[in-house]
Amino acid sequence: MKKLMSIVLAAGMGTVLACQPRQETQKVETETTTKTAPNGETIESETTAAGRVPGGGEIDTKHQEYIGTVSQYTLGKSVEIKGVDGETHSFDLDDKDTLVRVEPGIKLGTKVKVEVHQEKDRPETITIRPEA
Repeated sequence: MKKLMSIVLAAGMGTVLACQPRQETQKVETETTTKTAPNGETIESETTAAGRVPGGGEIDTKHQEYIGTVSQYTLGKSVEIKGVDGETHSFDLDDKDTLVRVEPGIKLGTKVKVEVHQEKDRPETITIRPEA
């Protein structure tokens, strides 16, 4: 009788454990690097995030920000900015797989922030706005 009770109890515990909902874990790794000028002003920043979320989804993004002065600008084609460290960055504004938003008032000599955002399976986005 004692042996039968142990078997019934063990079988019951196995059923209870098997019926518990699975806890899905979320693991996303994020890394940010920032480049600053000697006066502490941010010149460039990059953040990447990658990992899995419940339901099997994936996160794979990269976000970059550049701050500088517009040194070359061809409307709808390209823009080049020069950071306070003297480094230049060029951006192609007419790539068919890129969504571009340029706020009004952007011209040569304007201090701007350029944001480049890339997300897995989505078009890259570039946003250019005046920087105070």
